[in-house]
Order: sequence, then C-alpha cells, then structure tokens
Amino acid sequence: MVEEERQYYDPTFAPRKPKMSEVLPDLLSEVLRQLSNGEAAQLATAVLGSASLEEFSEVPIKELRADSLTELKMIDKGPGPIEAIIIAGLIEGSKLLTSLDFSLQEWPASREGGIRSLGVAAIANALKANTVVKRLVLRTNPIEVEGALLIAASLSSNKSLVELDLSWCKICPAGGQAIAYALRSREAATMAACTMINNDLDVESAKMLAQIGKEKRIMLSGMKRGQTEANFVDQLWLTDPNFGGSGGDETADAILIASDVHLMPVMHTITLDGYPSHSDGNGYREGKTYPLPVKKLKGTDPVDTLDLSSSDLTPREGKLGVASTMVIASLIEGNAVLTNLDLSGNNIDAEAGKALASALKVNSVLKKLDLRGNKELGDEGKQAVRDAVQGRKGFDLLV
Repeated sequence: MVEEERQYYDPTFAPRKPKMSEVLPDLLSEVLRQLSNGEAAQLATAVLGSASLEEFSEVPIKELRADSLTELKMIDKGPGPIEAIIIAGLIEGSKLLTSLDFSLQEWPASREGGIRSLGVAAIANALKANTVVKRLVLRTNPIEVEGALLIAASLSSNKSLVELDLSWCKICPAGGQAIAYALRSREAATMAACTMINNDLDVESAKMLAQIGKEKRIMLSGMKRGQTEANFVDQLWLTDPNFGGSGGDETADAILIASDVHLMPVMHTITLDGYPSHSDGNGYREGKTYPLPVKKLKGTDPVDTLDLSSSDLTPREGKLGVASTMVIASLIEGNAVLTNLDLSGNNIDAEAGKALASALKVNSVLKKLDLRGNKELGDEGKQAVRDAVQGRKGFDLLV
C-alpha cells in the first residue's frame, strides 16, 4: 500500500518527515522561481544586458564583468534583490573574486534594509557553482530563518567556501540546525569558520553546531585559532536583558565559544563576564572584567587548586555567570590535574549547573567542587551536580 493510501486506512500510520536533504534544495528552487518571475529579475536582466552600464546602485558592474576584483566590499550598502541578482549573475563564473562582504555596521533602519531572503537566494545559488569565492560575510543582515535555510542549501554543493559569517543575523534554532546539518553533510572539508554568535539560537541548536565544530574543527564564534586572549564582554553586554540588552541567548553563545576554545592551543585568557565602561544614572562607570585562566582550566598550565569564587559584596555583573561557567565546564572535562575548584558566590544557573554535571561525568580527577552561594542554581541545577558525582568515593561537593 502506497503512503498516500495508508494515511486513510492504517490507524498506526505516521507520515514520514521529510529529510533536510530533501527540504533545502526544494526551498532554494522555490525562492529562485519567485525571484525569476518578479520585477527585480526583469530589471536585473536589463542591467546585465547593457554593455555600456558601468555601475548600478553602487554595484561595480564594469569591474565584475571584467573579472578584475579579488574582493567585493558592499559594506553598509545592503543590496536588495535587484542588486543581488546582478552580483550573482556576474560572479558565477569569476576566476579571481575570493571575498564577498555584505556586512552592516548597524541594524537596518527599516524592514526593507539589508540583504533579505530573495537576495540571499540569488547569492546562494551563484555560490553552488562558484569554485573560487572563499569568504562570505552577511554579518548584521536580518536574513532570519529563511535566509539561513537558503545558505544551508548551497553549502552542500559549494566546495570552495572557507569562511562564512552569519553573526547578528536573527537566525532562530531551526536555521541554526539547518546550518549544522549542511556543515555535517558538506563533502568539502575546507570550512575553517562559520560564525554563528549573537543570533537567536537555543541550547539544542548551539550544541548541534558545537558538535560539528569540534568534529570538523570549524570555528563558530568569530575568534581565530592563533588568538592568545579574547574579550566578549561588550558583545554579551549588548544581549543581556539584566543590563538593558536585547535578550539574546547568552547560553547558546557560550556553547559556541567553548567549542572554539578547544581549537585554540595558545589561548591563555578569555573574558565573558564583567561590564564595559559606560554611563548610567549615577554617572560614568569604569569598566571591569573577569578573565578566565584558560590554560589552568584545561590543565596545560597545571594547578591542583583553582579559586574562581566571588564574595557577597561583589556586584552582580562582577561575578561569573552562565557564559563563563559553560566555558569552565567544557574545559575541565579533560583536565587531568585539577582536584579542587571553587566557584562559590557566583551567578551560576540551572543550565550552567547541568553543564558542570556533564563535565563531572567525564572528569574523574576533580575531588572537590564548591558551588555555595549560587542562588540561581536552584534545586534542578543542584540535583544535576549531585547525580553526576553520586557514588564517587571521597568527592567533596558543597552546594
């Protein structure tokens, strides 16, 4: 009995969910169909058909047609569908162009600003056949879930992209999962960086990306492998609703950051908590940050005791929070020398507590963990940690 008939006669029938490999190409094809039938395509065709036109809406047609550019910088120019179709038509067979930068320095002032799904579809389709472009930057363009799905659809066919920047693009969990799927299924093993930080990902989609990042050694947070230090306080401050931010998921970003730190052998400090210099109701406030000792947490700079506690008098934003704790948990998994870790008096919540619990299930060397005074840890977080060390003889857990 065919599937269409079974749904009427078989009470146990459950329709098969389409695979990502089936959905993504169909989506790209459908958006391209809409694009080709619209006014934008007609105008773009007319522009491309003009041999004398040298520039259109800041698109350097003459240079692109002559294939004389190695970089196309459209920073803060937010190409719309017409411009995107023109660019796509001119770059498809390029032999020199290696970098496309459509980034915005600020969020678009209107809903029409920035490169949107129709424009992304044109560029994504061009990249399927292009074998030269190695870098695509869409930072701060609100491409949202549809744009992410379209990029994912082109990744499996593209063999040349090495660096992709989708940070601050309003990508939701479904979009993040699609990008993760595309990175996993991509035959070409050349992707070095796919920056996904400061989006609307959740913990699940961030973990999917982090797993792929570790497996294929893909950087996800915008950091470089050779960095010795990094400071994310300004970025996380902008997304933290406790300090007037937009409310982005700090936990998801921390998962991506932690994945990258494992790929950075020379990093010695990373800062995720604190506050930048700013003015508030009480006047100007000098910034203060709280860096994590990466090598001590990894065990490459071996210590048996590490005190990262805060006192009750420390301001809330001066304590280690979710982001720092997620990174700590990830790093201590493989530490073979640390036996005593003090994280008391911080802002560790239940999700971060679960991350610590997961680390404790892997790390059999740590003998003492102090989590007292973490009011946001809650019963759920405390129980997760207790369960992780249950039965471990001599383990001293203070919660």
